[in-house]
Amino acid sequence: MSADPPAGLTAMVVWRWAWFTVALGAGLFVRLFFISSHGSWDTEYRKAWANETAVEGITRAYGGPDAVPRGEFLAQLSGRLPRWEVSFRGRDFVIDYPPLSLAVWGVSWRFFTSKPRPYRGDEAENVAVKFPAVLGDALAVVALLWAFRGDPPRARWLAAVYWCFPTTWVSSAVHGNFDGFIPPFLIVSLVLAGTSPLLAGVMFAVTCLIKPTAVVALPILFLATPALGRKLVVAGGAALTAVVMLPYLFAGTLATAIVHIGRLFSQDRISGGYANPWWLLGHLTMVLRGRAEWADPIDYVRRDAFAWPAGVLGFVTMAWVGAWIMFQARRVCNPGAVAYAAALLLLSWGLLTVGVHDNHNHPLFLLLVATGLQTRFLRRFTAAAATSTLLGSLCLHGLGRFYGPQWKSVLPLADSIARMRMALGFDLTIVLAIVNCALLVVALARLKETLRALEGEG
Repeated sequence: MSADPPAGLTAMVVWRWAWFTVALGAGLFVRLFFISSHGSWDTEYRKAWANETAVEGITRAYGGPDAVPRGEFLAQLSGRLPRWEVSFRGRDFVIDYPPLSLAVWGVSWRFFTSKPRPYRGDEAENVAVKFPAVLGDALAVVALLWAFRGDPPRARWLAAVYWCFPTTWVSSAVHGNFDGFIPPFLIVSLVLAGTSPLLAGVMFAVTCLIKPTAVVALPILFLATPALGRKLVVAGGAALTAVVMLPYLFAGTLATAIVHIGRLFSQDRISGGYANPWWLLGHLTMVLRGRAEWADPIDYVRRDAFAWPAGVLGFVTMAWVGAWIMFQARRVCNPGAVAYAAALLLLSWGLLTVGVHDNHNHPLFLLLVATGLQTRFLRRFTAAAATSTLLGSLCLHGLGRFYGPQWKSVLPLADSIARMRMALGFDLTIVLAIVNCALLVVALARLKETLRALEGEG
């Protein structure tokens, strides 16, 4: 018979599980508190998309076979002709999210709005469009516990950090951004790359069919996969994509789906609100043209405000930086190093390319947490990047829109946050853009050292 464990050890185990349970409870409480609020204005688009998918079905959500008349495919794909739009409560909306996003929204919409449940009316609709992102937060916790299952205390700490840090729950439960549903699938695909390339390819395809911005991490997925397994990655991704897209082919709406999803790659704005150099350049352009004062809140600026090809310049710059990251990461095999290299690709894409929205870089936080945060630099860098992302979203969207007495207690906080953006006498996002650029420069300068430290762990 084995001896009983020391009392001190038992107390330590109890303490570790107690704080982890409290952290999970706190994160769950704040999500349930905000999940039925109206979120950012973008939730109105998501309600239209979710309702259309629930009513018409996934293969007709982008429109029927006649939505792209013969001879108009390229014209609609390039934006020279308008795309078919969804009518919802007196407004028209273009759907541009991929099929798996719409499928999840459609199921959520039917579940939360079809029968009387704890939430009714507008609140039920708010929950319906926010629930997938909140579910994604929970799946990310599970993914971290699984990825670090060999070190349970660290796994619980990392999961608690992700679950409780405001960057996650503000994006999902407060603003209602769908981007919180993406990270767990992305991190699982990267972790599986070295051992199960076929499944890694399937999971990466799932990620891209939720939101194509994840394709930025594809080069790292191939680097992390043994040479003999890369064909399996392609096969897994192609098979899953075919399974998802074949129903559109049979329904005669494949061209319609491609036209609408393609809109994601043709953003009209020089920056969609992400605090990056393009955000600053757009503001500087308006100031020099006398259309704004330097201390005004920065407004969205269209790409056609520039006579030169900003998109091409951004893409080329990103390609050079990305190639250098790939060169430095060419021998990575530790999952933490893989996650870090993918995080830097995502950060470079967010800062250097045009049209990036403030919510698009959401997977960055989970990728950084998935490094294991073993070094002081990684902990500080992750905290700084996550805080900057959080402040950028709060500057643009505040704490969303609140209706009803249940949110009365947070209205003073919401008012303070709404004033935060201009509290310095100029737009705080100017500072955030500089901070984000500095973070990228520092990360690139220390990339070799950081990757070496992460590879040394495993």
